[in-house]
Amino acid sequence: MTGPARALTAGVAVIAALALWLLVKPGGDRLVADLIDRFPTAEVKRPSPEAFSIADVTLAGETERAIRVDAGATRLGWQVEVPDDAWLLVGIGQQEPAWTTEGDGVLFMVGVSDGEEYTELASLLVNPYDNPGDRMWHPLRLDLSVWAGKTVTIIFNTRPSPPDPPADDRRGDQPVWGEPRLVVS
Repeated sequence: MTGPARALTAGVAVIAALALWLLVKPGGDRLVADLIDRFPTAEVKRPSPEAFSIADVTLAGETERAIRVDAGATRLGWQVEVPDDAWLLVGIGQQEPAWTTEGDGVLFMVGVSDGEEYTELASLLVNPYDNPGDRMWHPLRLDLSVWAGKTVTIIFNTRPSPPDPPADDRRGDQPVWGEPRLVVS
């Protein structure tokens, strides 16, 4: 092999190694599905598709691409095939105008349905009016490994009030789901 051919081969090997490292960074996550990109094909959009919109949303100086939700009870769901070592990442919060508008908060719930059973993975009340600690994105990292190799529906629910006592106080409710995505660790 000539000198230029050897240099070219070495250069290709370095580029291939760098590409592989970028794809599977040690300690990093590899994107499997961006749920905002898949938003148009979400199987569940209740009460109607018009209840949801995509926007860049800034909370406490941190901007995320997000799904904005109209006030009230909503459900959004995507069917996905879950790979090994999968995690669901999403930020939840309320848009900044909700921080100064009286209300009782929004209940966010995330779950998985395998067609036979619904499993709740997370439930969090976000009430930035009464709780200044809620004036931010709340990042969730939810383990999906129990469903590896299966096709399931990832479900995002919002409710306009805490569950106990049941109410329908929508004052100030401006819920958002930030950068929802499926990753492999």
